Amino acid sequence: MQKFMSRAKQGGFTNIQMTALIVVIALAQLGFGAYQRHYVSQMFGKLIGGQARTIKEAVDDYLKTYGPAIVANKPVTNGTTTVSVPLTPSLAELEALGFLHATMGKAANGANWVIAIETQPSTCTLPGACNLTSTVYPDIALTARDNPSAIDGVALEAAIDEIGADGGYADVATPTVVTGAGGGWTRTNKLGSVAGTLYAIGGYGSAAYTALKNVGDACTIPGAVATSTTGQQLICRGSNYVTTLNALPNYRTSSKVLVKDGDVVNKPTCETGGTPAFSFEMTQTAVDVAIAPPLQSLYETAQDQGSSWKIVIHMKDKNTTDTSANPYSITAIFHVQCYYP
Repeated sequence: MQKFMSRAKQGGFTNIQMTALIVVIALAQLGFGAYQRHYVSQMFGKLIGGQARTIKEAVDDYLKTYGPAIVANKPVTNGTTTVSVPLTPSLAELEALGFLHATMGKAANGANWVIAIETQPSTCTLPGACNLTSTVYPDIALTARDNPSAIDGVALEAAIDEIGADGGYADVATPTVVTGAGGGWTRTNKLGSVAGTLYAIGGYGSAAYTALKNVGDACTIPGAVATSTTGQQLICRGSNYVTTLNALPNYRTSSKVLVKDGDVVNKPTCETGGTPAFSFEMTQTAVDVAIAPPLQSLYETAQDQGSSWKIVIHMKDKNTTDTSANPYSITAIFHVQCYYP
């Protein structure tokens, strides 16, 4: 009896048991396949995202170095390398200039990499004090390998993780718009109405963009410094950026004029945030003791006449006598200034 029972156990599964086992194996295989697809998509996304980040960083360095030349509409050249079209440098040109440290071919999905540098705002024309913004993207959308009509969401999210805040893609709901990570920015999709388009942006509008500003741009931290699109050093005075060589004082002298009583001096044109101001540097003085009481007090000021100042340099006594200092050949150095609060 025991041997019979043993054989019965070794004889295999019943039809009901076999059916249940097949279902379990099928479910296990389905689960493993889904895991494999997810893993492959994730690795694929990390690869193409890393490529996009590398090219974007090279373009960032390119703009930092040659931005002033580009906005001035000048050639971008270094040694034997001259960029054919400065607003669309090629991967080979970026490599020759030393910004890409490895030869970069096609994107991981077989697409060509596209680099587009544009002015911001779009109405700004070169040469001019325009900001520059860049977009790096593959010219083929990231789609699922087993269903090319659907986007590969896993790959796209993995790519964004590699690129960071400057990465974004066009989703199915709004395929004409590329939206940045976390909704931080939006750009028109250069591929048109194509879901799955991947972007890596740089320059103006990107997360790390702090360097290039224009004179008159709004600022919120007085004393904050920046570099203009033409390479000038700027500083925040009041609520706007103005030019400076190092650290701009509150009063900036634009010119010095030798003046006498009655002269008229035009006010300066100040940069945004500044107001016309003046100061005197007296180089002479006088005392007239031939008059009783003597003229012994010298004073100077400038009367506001709208677009100009009228110089006042007078002598006075201790009472009420107040007369021009011109008979005494008194002059002063008049500092024409702009005041930045």
